[in-house]
Amino acid sequence: MSAVRTCALVGFPLGANRAVIKAIEASTAVKDGAEEIDMVIALPPLLAGSFEEARADVFEVVRAAKAARRETVVKVIME
Repeated sequence: MSAVRTCALVGFPLGANRAVIKAIEASTAVKDGAEEIDMVIALPPLLAGSFEEARADVFEVVRAAKAARRETVVKVIME
């Protein structure tokens, strides 16, 4: 087994996709062999101070990735 993990990006490049679309991308990528997911968070909610909406965006992707494979690592990118 290699120490290098397979990573896939979701919501790339702007993070403008709806959270459900990012979740489907993440789940599919994990099922296809990705061990890590890098998601691009939607910036408008963060800039508007709507932290609950931003949290929900991340949570939906994490939930989908972990449902496909519990050990999946999810990282958040702010572009």
